[in-house]
Amino acid sequence: MAKKYSVNLENDELISVEVDGITYGSPYEISDSADRAKILAMVESQGAHDNTLEELGIDDDIFDMTMDRPSLETTSSDVDVSIVPKVVGSIFLGVSVLLLSLAAYTGLRTREAIAHEVTTTGKVVDVVTRKDKEGDAFSYPTVTFWLPDDQQHTTELGGGSTQSPYEVGEQVTIAYDPANPDDARIKSVSSTIGLWFLPVHLGFMGTLFGGGTLLALWLIKTDFGNSSKS
Repeated sequence: MAKKYSVNLENDELISVEVDGITYGSPYEISDSADRAKILAMVESQGAHDNTLEELGIDDDIFDMTMDRPSLETTSSDVDVSIVPKVVGSIFLGVSVLLLSLAAYTGLRTREAIAHEVTTTGKVVDVVTRKDKEGDAFSYPTVTFWLPDDQQHTTELGGGSTQSPYEVGEQVTIAYDPANPDDARIKSVSSTIGLWFLPVHLGFMGTLFGGGTLLALWLIKTDFGNSSKS
């Protein structure tokens, strides 16, 4: 439906204007630029004069520029959302560096411990079975072996297994810390793998975190680049 415009004059002086029944004392009170332009054209065609701005000492052109200037609004789309994956990525990369550092530290400690071990022949003198909180049974062998000072040392080994691979009276090779003979193990492939489990696990997790984070950041960067081009 078309809008209705009217101009009210008295002695060639503009008294008021109307836009769809809404009365304004001056065309410059109209916020809509299209309506304001329409009214100003009508006023000019009728030879009327609006001295409202002249009385205030304001130039018409300046007022028109001000009224026509689009308003600036801040919306959520103006926020740089690309910073979010960067922050999250930095956190995950920090976790990756921490895990890799722990892997390197525990790996060095494990290598030093193995290098300082002393090996000797021992004998399994007992096998103790214990159950954990879940009710699973684990066997812990007790071994005896001779120290360099000809003293016999007996200790129960940690790291129980669900099935006892050793029998009482069986001779085994013992690897132990000379500074702490209780820190001993039956030398085997499985026990050596057990020593390296923690550093390898930490290294794997650190690599997984770091590689996954870098891949995700690359994919996000590629997606943002394609979106900006489109």
